[in-house]
Amino acid sequence: MIGALSRLDHERQCELLYFDESGFSPNPPVQYGWGRIGQTRAVEPLAHRQRVNVLGALRHDGLLTWTTQQRPTTRGDVIAFSTRLRLSRTRFPESS
Repeated sequence: MIGALSRLDHERQCELLYFDESGFSPNPPVQYGWGRIGQTRAVEPLAHRQRVNVLGALRHDGLLTWTTQQRPTTRGDVIAFSTRLRLSRTRFPESS
């Protein structure tokens, strides 16, 4: 299936995009640590744990487009992102 779609993409019969969403935090949770023998390890919580979520689409020739937001990603965000890609006249230039 992917092979057939990839062939159609190279023939410019369709545009095949690989989509992904991911979240990032500048302050990841501490999963391990060290401490003195006999003492419990203590970690001070960080006050601000701002996350950044990224939606991205990659074309077969390596061209990438993305958007970021600082709130949880919803189904509406994914639909809006894909709609903007579809409607944008400059989303991906023609490859040579």
